[in-house]
Amino acid sequence: MVGWLCADRNRRWVALAATAWLLFMGGRYARFASLAAPGYEGCQRDPASCDDRDLYMSIWTVLEVGEASYVIRKISDPVPVVGESAGLAVGDRVSVVGRYDAERQVVVESARQVHRWRRVKEGLSVLGLLGVMVMIPFAYTWRAGAVVERG
Repeated sequence: MVGWLCADRNRRWVALAATAWLLFMGGRYARFASLAAPGYEGCQRDPASCDDRDLYMSIWTVLEVGEASYVIRKISDPVPVVGESAGLAVGDRVSVVGRYDAERQVVVESARQVHRWRRVKEGLSVLGLLGVMVMIPFAYTWRAGAVVERG
């Protein structure tokens, strides 16, 4: 079995299957993350069952900032949050813990953390990826239709 996976003639099929599996699993996770109870979307579908339930929203992006409220979004629809908005700006990344208010269909914030360095972390990740892409040609070469390690 391993010999078949590693054979040069099957390389394209293995790469295609791996890419399809990655996309499939990413889609499954995105669906799970947006529908997992007690998520905001689940509370929107059945507000009465979620009234006064704690919701945990990790690393969401701020879309709008009002005087005593703000709107955040990740994968799902925008989520209105009632709470102190001083110091927030559009584009900030925040993690919020709050209680769902079924009557107003909002999340009432009880705790919040602003991730000020999140964009720096994302930028360093992209920089690392670009570094690997630049260094790969120095470690490998293409000979006789196959990738070969240099040296």
